[in-house]
Amino acid sequence: MILLALLALCVGASHAVYNCQPHETTAFVRISRARLTGTPVVISTSGDDLTCAQYCRNNIEPTTGAQRACASFNFDGRETCYFFDNAATPSGSGVLAPNPSANNFYYEKTCIPGVSAHQTCTYRSFTFERIRSAQLEGFVRKSVQVASREECFASCLKEEEFVCRSVNYNYNTYFCELSTEDRRSKPNYMRQSLTDPIDYFDNNCLSRQNRCGQIGGNLVFVKTANFEIHYY
Repeated sequence: MILLALLALCVGASHAVYNCQPHETTAFVRISRARLTGTPVVISTSGDDLTCAQYCRNNIEPTTGAQRACASFNFDGRETCYFFDNAATPSGSGVLAPNPSANNFYYEKTCIPGVSAHQTCTYRSFTFERIRSAQLEGFVRKSVQVASREECFASCLKEEEFVCRSVNYNYNTYFCELSTEDRRSKPNYMRQSLTDPIDYFDNNCLSRQNRCGQIGGNLVFVKTANFEIHYY
């Protein structure tokens, strides 16, 4: 009886990690060229990363429709997703592969407080893109002392005085820096963070008009004839 009670407590605690509170919105942080190691609980050819994110967000197994805890998933850049009930450190105990291929993407579930589903752009596969041990220098528009990384995300998404395109977050000091620029508009100002535990995050919820920075305009695609990008 005692053993059963302990198991019930463990299951309850584990399950709570994968579900956000009523005042929070489930979102995903993506790391490009990254892959969580270990054995996935489910492998599915769902078709695209957005579909995989929807299954993971709702803790649903794609093949059967059954409930299954999902904390993160790998996407191979084509159509296959690998779902995990663990996440990479520091969120979980998982380890990211040291040398993944360019078409590997890692998506980690997170809970952002005080924002709506629209603000976190749940119609997209991820809300922020993480660049590990990096920061954008020189274009901090606002600095905020927060209690967690997720509060830093919320500050950026809810900012009304300016367009928050990116954030730097310090895991030791809980210092959150909001910027009107990003690694695409100011690539020469990206720096490695070698001494402090700082990560850089792109805001993926910007409208197409806001993605182009102060120059304005819209994102466009340029066609190049007789050219192909290969997976490797």
